[in-house]
Amino acid sequence: MNSKTTGEIPELPVIAEGREISRNEIMDVLADQGYSANARKEWLKCVLTRLSAQEGRSPRPTRAGLIDEVEKILQDDMQKAGGAQTPQGKTS
Repeated sequence: MNSKTTGEIPELPVIAEGREISRNEIMDVLADQGYSANARKEWLKCVLTRLSAQEGRSPRPTRAGLIDEVEKILQDDMQKAGGAQTPQGKTS
């Protein structure tokens, strides 16, 4: 039985230290209706923090693009919610 058939809230994926996260993994979480908006937002913030740390240690164009995409998702979410802050906490 999975969480969709039992009505339970699924656990968000845990990203192991040092493991790369893919765009597909991020899109899967965003597409899954079982997660609350707040849980997704907090998970995306953790993903962004992890990606930024990895990028600081070993820059890669694909990771930089993924960082930009996650930042845009968070920024769009904040604008929809009526906030005017960027993910880094700066006002726009």
